[in-house]
Amino acid sequence: MGMWRRLNARRNWLVILKGLGYKGAHFGGINHRFDILAQILDRMDEIEDRWRDFVPEFDFPQKNGFYRYSRDTETGLCGTELSPSMSTISSGEKMLFGVYREVHRTFFSYDALFSSLYRKLCAKLEKRPFGYLVIKTLEDISKKILFSCRECGDCSLQHLAFFCPESQCPKHTRNGPCGGSSESRCEVNPDRPCVWFRAYRRWAAIGRPDKLYQGFIPPRNWELDGTSSWINFHLCKDHQGSPSLTAPTDHGRPPPG
Repeated sequence: MGMWRRLNARRNWLVILKGLGYKGAHFGGINHRFDILAQILDRMDEIEDRWRDFVPEFDFPQKNGFYRYSRDTETGLCGTELSPSMSTISSGEKMLFGVYREVHRTFFSYDALFSSLYRKLCAKLEKRPFGYLVIKTLEDISKKILFSCRECGDCSLQHLAFFCPESQCPKHTRNGPCGGSSESRCEVNPDRPCVWFRAYRRWAAIGRPDKLYQGFIPPRNWELDGTSSWINFHLCKDHQGSPSLTAPTDHGRPPPG
């Protein structure tokens, strides 16, 4: 029963997204059973013209819930922003967040002072196995200690207020919290707060909660798994090298070509 409930929820949610104008969706948790995926897609084709009928199934406002949008008169979807009391962090965390942002702007911004130098250096390192190994090892050690990095090669730390979605979210969501979080707690691990709630608090603490809902962040590029995200960034290989697909960040626009 549990599996069929999840299937129903997925197909209903997907037809709602399609009705709202989304161009695609990233499937996860199907355990390589493509027959399940086929069932979802077939059922979507049958019910997509009735997507508004399923909106009430996903309208479950919670006290202090993590919502962006107010009630939409056309779809009926509703929500409220987090209260100010839910948007505070310690002075130490705020200072650390500031350091992360400054380091990111200095070394991982296309309009940084030495960005062209970084790009040339990375292009050379990519062609030299020993040099690549050195930079990859340095990256892995530092990011594992600071962020519990999983070496995805397509880093999105800056989007999530410098929390790693691969290690901190059991569902690896990069573009917003899942529908299972409740009372700011993670659905999979209720003993800890949802990482998107933690990210909201960091951005809200500096007056920029809008960072969480500007544009969208594509799913990770699995072809880059296990490679250096530092080099991938400067050579425009990761999602940040496609400005038309990426949420606005502090890294500027990639160089032409």
